[in-house]
Amino acid sequence: MKETIGNLISNTAVVDAPGANTGKKSIFKDEIPTARLDRPLRVLQVASIDLAIKNLLLPLMKSLAEAGFEVEGAAADTGEGVAEEIERSGFRFHRINVKRSVKPIDLIESFKSIRNLLRRERFDIVHFHTPIAAFIGRIAAKSVNVPFVLYTAHGFYHHEGMKPVTKFFFESLERFACRFFTDYLFCQSIEDSLSALNKHYLDSEKILHIGNGVDTSLFKPDVETGSIVRRELRIPPDAVVVTFIGRMVKEKGVLDLISAFKLVLKSAPDTYLVMAGDTGRTMDRDQDTMHRLKEESSNGELRKKIIFTGFYEHPHRLLTATDIFVLPSYREGVPRTVCEAMSSGVPVIATNIRGPREEIDDGVTGYLISTHSPEELAEKIAFLATNKGKRTVMGMNAREKAERYFDERFVLARQIEVYKRFSRVLSTKSTVIG
Repeated sequence: MKETIGNLISNTAVVDAPGANTGKKSIFKDEIPTARLDRPLRVLQVASIDLAIKNLLLPLMKSLAEAGFEVEGAAADTGEGVAEEIERSGFRFHRINVKRSVKPIDLIESFKSIRNLLRRERFDIVHFHTPIAAFIGRIAAKSVNVPFVLYTAHGFYHHEGMKPVTKFFFESLERFACRFFTDYLFCQSIEDSLSALNKHYLDSEKILHIGNGVDTSLFKPDVETGSIVRRELRIPPDAVVVTFIGRMVKEKGVLDLISAFKLVLKSAPDTYLVMAGDTGRTMDRDQDTMHRLKEESSNGELRKKIIFTGFYEHPHRLLTATDIFVLPSYREGVPRTVCEAMSSGVPVIATNIRGPREEIDDGVTGYLISTHSPEELAEKIAFLATNKGKRTVMGMNAREKAERYFDERFVLARQIEVYKRFSRVLSTKSTVIG
């Protein structure tokens, strides 16, 4: 019988909150008593680029360190000082040559780089993130006998928008990588968790839905900060601010957003669009989309109403100045930006795809729209822009849901519990590497 969302959550959740005791059966079939090694277990977090470690993984790394693990990171160095920033946070950082490319020669080069690191350093647990690094990395890890290999699927590479043949191909690759080279799978998306369970990527006790979360004490409504940010961006205090945060690439729906905003200005002329994201990152190859964005937004009224901030270091500040958050993507995992916006008390308009539809309650905390639909996006933005009461109620609902479901402490606690159980296995077996 196929798994459902209900029994998925009841059977695979390790903890529901920090310190909670759920009384669930162990995630390991043969759990064994706690013992101690004469040293901390060495853990490596691996992603494609250093920005992923900085922006997504530092909370996990800090929690693991507090739990007694020796934690390090590995990724490609973007050359922008991010690697050094990670090291200043107290973590050793390994520069590896991982390319965001599926060309065979690039995959081989990335595989060798990861394998050489793992052979040299001999970690006890290696935890992979981001699709390409995770696929080749897990194979590399098992080739040098890393005791435990974990993978967090922030969003499987295959998705509903792919052609069936293409989707089947990438599903098959992921199933292969999980079955033969993965000891445990974390899934942020419920849909991904169900897919992994129903298609037998791993045994059910080795798959855990963890969700996604943010620091709800940092991402919160703050009228005073919002006013300061508006002045910094030269936005009138009474204007309606629509915000997008993300990469300026086609699959994020940014061209649809520009088209929609043109329509919005006809019925809500006091609306501004703030687009936050690095417009010049060398590792993103969609330069054509960036060129079209700049070209279309430089004409007439749009030039005055669209603000490109570039990479915005402190998104929690920007969200305090935001009235409506938009994410018209074609593909997502469980987008952190939606969690951030909802935690900030901002209603969200996003596409009805994996991830956003798990976060947003349509008509309650925001709206779900079709992909590739500028007209529908414009309609929802204009409605909220001209209905402050509706925005306020939706924002309050969004904040309430974020506090209940998107607190990163819960997400981290679920993962730390699994790490501790791996630690008990390694300790009792006296598996000392290196």
